[in-house]
Amino acid sequence: MLTMILTPAIIYSVHNALKYLVKLKYLKAIPGESSGSAQDDDKGEFCSIKDQLIIIGYGINGQNLARAAKASKIPYVISDVNPETVRREKQNGEPIIYGDATYESVLEHLNVKCAKIIVIAVPDRIAIRRIVELSRKMNHDIYIIARTRFYSEVEEIKKLGADEVIPEEFETSIEIFTRVMQKYLIPRNEIEEFIAHIRKGSYEMLRTANNLAKITDIEFKMPDIRITTFRVEAHNHFANKTLAEIDLRKKYGLTLVGISRAGGNIINPSGEERILENDVLVFIGDVKQLDVSASAA
Repeated sequence: MLTMILTPAIIYSVHNALKYLVKLKYLKAIPGESSGSAQDDDKGEFCSIKDQLIIIGYGINGQNLARAAKASKIPYVISDVNPETVRREKQNGEPIIYGDATYESVLEHLNVKCAKIIVIAVPDRIAIRRIVELSRKMNHDIYIIARTRFYSEVEEIKKLGADEVIPEEFETSIEIFTRVMQKYLIPRNEIEEFIAHIRKGSYEMLRTANNLAKITDIEFKMPDIRITTFRVEAHNHFANKTLAEIDLRKKYGLTLVGISRAGGNIINPSGEERILENDVLVFIGDVKQLDVSASAA
């Protein structure tokens, strides 16, 4: 759940920072046998690569970021400490090396001195700090994005050299209260404004709130209003009549929001739409009105 929440935030940050990268052929990477550094045979493989994206850690965040980079034709290289992951992904054609990025030699092998951005997506809080500090020391201009577990750690990691720090608990809290507000039918623009206000100052990285409120959420906010469906049968007086002829709103105070019909759905149908046998009608209305219309049909 946390990785799903964090990934859009990380990709959003990288997307903005990589606007001017040029298209480059994908790299080949050979995993070494030492967790400290890559093999000597691989040394210098990335030395000619400029403005690439470095991804440290190939968990869910790293995988999704790599997919986004590949789709956007952004040159990238990955470092991970799991040998099985490295072997598997190398066979899949990923530009991945086996190495611990807390070692300066591994960052040199990844050509951090000429990279545009480095994203540190590992869970180890000590490793995060070490990699941030080393990356900034080796490249004063590189853009550093790091994840962390707690919001209280953001400033400390920034002081070590990170440009952006994405805290898991902060993003989780925003996701939770966003969904709560949606259930209370708070307008989306007001939710986004509230999120922006919270982020302002200490944590400015806007991520568009998604998961729009569903129509069924109306029942939560307005218990007297109900959404229901009704299947039209041949004997119903709705059958083979247009909505204008039925005049649901005038006769029953109901609103027809959609028709589910074999072959597709009709959203917000017009008055000229004819109701057919086996159509499933989707109504919104007062509970009592719905009961009346059902018995009348």
